[in-house]
Amino acid sequence: NNHTKTISISTVDFPNSDVGKMVTDAQPHPEDLYSFLSLPDTTNLPFHLNGTWAQGSDRGRLLMESDDSPNIDRQKLNWNRHILFDFLPKLYCYLIKKAVQLNVPSDNIHPISKFWPFPYIYQNYPKYAIEYGFKVLELLLQNEEILISNNNESDRVKILFELLSYNHIIGLRNLLRNNWDDLRIRFNPSLKTLVRSLPIWESLSNPVRSLSIPFDTDSNRKLLKPASCGYILKEYISHCRIKTSKIYLNAYDDINSKILNELDVPERTTFEYTFEDVDFPKEYDTGYLHFLKDILNYNQIVQNLKDKRRFPNSITKKLKKISDLYDNNNLVFRTVFGVDSSVFLHPEFSEYTRILSKIGFRNNIDQDIFKTCAVKVKELQRDPEPPSDIRYRGFILVDHLYKHINSLNLESIEGIPFIPITKALQPTLQKSSNVIPPQQVLEKYPSFGKPGVSTVVRHLRFLYSILRNDDVWRKDWADTFKNNIYEVYKWLDEECGSNEDIDLLEHICSEPLFLNFIRNQDPFNIENWVTADDLVLNSELGDVKYVNQNLAKYPTMLKSAGAREITRQNIIINVRKHDQSHHSKSTLFKFLFDPISSLNDVTFVVNGENIKASRYMLAAGSEFFHQIFTSAESSPNTAPFMFTIKDIHLNSMCILLRYIYGQNIDEAIQNQQNLNEYYHQDPNLTMYKDLLKLANDYMLDYLKELMELRLSRLVLMSNVKEMKTFAENSSANQLCEYCNKFIRDNSEM
Repeated sequence: NNHTKTISISTVDFPNSDVGKMVTDAQPHPEDLYSFLSLPDTTNLPFHLNGTWAQGSDRGRLLMESDDSPNIDRQKLNWNRHILFDFLPKLYCYLIKKAVQLNVPSDNIHPISKFWPFPYIYQNYPKYAIEYGFKVLELLLQNEEILISNNNESDRVKILFELLSYNHIIGLRNLLRNNWDDLRIRFNPSLKTLVRSLPIWESLSNPVRSLSIPFDTDSNRKLLKPASCGYILKEYISHCRIKTSKIYLNAYDDINSKILNELDVPERTTFEYTFEDVDFPKEYDTGYLHFLKDILNYNQIVQNLKDKRRFPNSITKKLKKISDLYDNNNLVFRTVFGVDSSVFLHPEFSEYTRILSKIGFRNNIDQDIFKTCAVKVKELQRDPEPPSDIRYRGFILVDHLYKHINSLNLESIEGIPFIPITKALQPTLQKSSNVIPPQQVLEKYPSFGKPGVSTVVRHLRFLYSILRNDDVWRKDWADTFKNNIYEVYKWLDEECGSNEDIDLLEHICSEPLFLNFIRNQDPFNIENWVTADDLVLNSELGDVKYVNQNLAKYPTMLKSAGAREITRQNIIINVRKHDQSHHSKSTLFKFLFDPISSLNDVTFVVNGENIKASRYMLAAGSEFFHQIFTSAESSPNTAPFMFTIKDIHLNSMCILLRYIYGQNIDEAIQNQQNLNEYYHQDPNLTMYKDLLKLANDYMLDYLKELMELRLSRLVLMSNVKEMKTFAENSSANQLCEYCNKFIRDNSEM
């Protein structure tokens, strides 16, 4: 190389002489030792050393290496080592200093780099050559005239190593690696301190770098750090990005590990490194996968990862808790969740399933996991566009259930309608024929397959929220839609009636799931759908919370869901036994054949109209009239009998006379046609009131009690006060008591 200059150092007598001269002429063998003539010892330094050396007895080699041989010439050995380690390093530094001052060489390569005092060859060479280099290095770091910083840097080690090429640095590290035991640096405190300060050790990069890829460019020299500022991992694992300022040195083989240990680099356990230093990402990369695989070999670490999002799935880059991941090798999981789901553990971790199962990894199906799978199928079922293989997913899950029937507690698994309702005329909660339980399963669990209340309510919610808004259903399936709703109501009503512990309020929270035809008869009209709070059973037609007769058929369901009810009073109105027809006939014939009877016709004036009646018939049918007419016979001035009736409808009086003549009261009412023509309000209510007043006036106790009973059935919130007043005025004590209790019990309505 025409740009390379070598310098020969020639001395006559090293102990007493000065530097003779610097020669810039090229020399044939700059790496040899000379004692006037070339010696076979090779230093691999950038120039040769010419001096008065003490040779061994064979006159072929110099005495440099100390050993325990008793025949060694200690005087010669000490002389040579004095020249090499005490004198020449100072001269070497003086040479570097002069080269810096003279700008030699002039090719922009610093003299320290040009005349680096360590050999380049990475093979066997004399140990003293390396020791010599460290002596020179110590002196260089002490010389302020050689190591001058352009940016006020005070760290001379840093200044020095910035002047070196990457190959120089790696060469020095390899010299140490190849000669560590021979150099015995750990027994030399000053040299050990020097080596600890040298930035020659690879640090584990951040983020992850593969440890198998060597540093081979100058850009990577920034990752070279001194042993004094780093840590090493006690066990070898792949490196991960860390959140602390710690520097980890790469103890990637036994030699590096031994050297760094003997340089007193502190060790960190894998556990400490993982939970104190590692900055766990939210999304994984290839390097993180390598790191995770390595730490999964440590049981203590695995246990501490249990509830943390540290595990990769097979689809996305996001990390999840291990308890949220399933084994893709399980047929049930793969079918229920679908092969493209992000719930499966990354396939590269299949060999770790056993140890991961101890902290929650789902690789087997137990009771809870079976429920989770069932919920997943039902969620897919509720999707407006469920997967095309939804039936198959349900079948695979139920098939697993039948095969493992003895390991699952079916009493804790509610019925699961895996197959959603279709637009065909099918049962509301249909089941697929290919998932019917085997006979032995049905015999052991006879209730299996029965849907739970929550399932039925969800189905009702599906009818309301999805099918009610479906144009096809609105156009072609209105009757089927309405029938499905009433089937659900019927099931819920029966279930609530047979199980008092069911509380629909827990399942239906103020949702308008009750079809109450108010506006019209359209089941798709949202105004016909109400909440349970909007319903009051036994309320009157026209009331805001009136319950339509179709919905009122399911009172148990409605009350369980929160509907209120106008209470019918538990008061018995006694009606004595009475056979009007028998009574009339027996008495009628007694008076009919009495030759001395003086009974004549009677006239009733009702609202200006006359009604004729026979005293004989009236006396036979009523004790009241019998007493009046028989007492009148003893009077000498008996006039024709006339009774004026006020505030009574003519039709009501006719019904009463029919009753007295011997007809059953219901027959009398039925025979009196066109009731609506006589009563402007509720015909039964008005008629019963008239009959009760007449019965009270004419002491017809049975008829009075019967009318009290029938009027009690017509008591409403709107008429209860009026009915109470009427009962008081008519001496209807039982009806009055009923009204009082009705008012008390329904005071909050």
